[in-house]
Amino acid sequence: MALFVFGAGATRACSFVDPQKNPCIPPLDSDFFTQLQRVRNEKHQDLLNKVIRDVVILFGTNFSVTLETVFATLEHTIRMLRTTGDTRSFKRNDLTGMRDRLLQAIAVVLEESLGAHVLTDHPDRSHYECDHHARMVNETMKSKDDIISFNYDCTIDFALKNHGSGKWNPRYGYGFELGPRGSNLTGDKFWSPVKPTEKDKTIRLLTTICG
Repeated sequence: MALFVFGAGATRACSFVDPQKNPCIPPLDSDFFTQLQRVRNEKHQDLLNKVIRDVVILFGTNFSVTLETVFATLEHTIRMLRTTGDTRSFKRNDLTGMRDRLLQAIAVVLEESLGAHVLTDHPDRSHYECDHHARMVNETMKSKDDIISFNYDCTIDFALKNHGSGKWNPRYGYGFELGPRGSNLTGDKFWSPVKPTEKDKTIRLLTTICG
């Protein structure tokens, strides 16, 4: 058995990343708002303009902040206002709206930088294929190996789905508590390879997010 660790930002090195073809590349915590402003799909522009406006309200016009800093600031202030009540400067509902828009913006940036459908009006869940991930799952990883990923996206999940036959079973590989008769988990069939392996033989994928 082997342990594979995908550090935060590993997707930035994927084979499909080419700023000449798609200027919005997989984001890092430090440059998330740069990538946000490179989104080309017009349907998202209203949301993106509102998110940038929100960050300007919080940090000023020449802001230089990370995604984690903005999200943590919003979460902390919302929790504080639950105790102290609204102030003249900030209303809890306004900050909650900022947080919700930021979460939507994260999804937009991931869709733009990772999805093969980015300029269509009918998005599906297609995902760019990374040759490096595919080769690793095909040629290097074996049953019962463990993966720890510090990435927001599902690049390794798609590689396991597409190339993990006989090695990967998402029902058991994520380590979720399934509950009575497995009722706590749904949607795992989408992530299954053609031939999912047995429960005690699957690769295990553990995902954590850190800044």
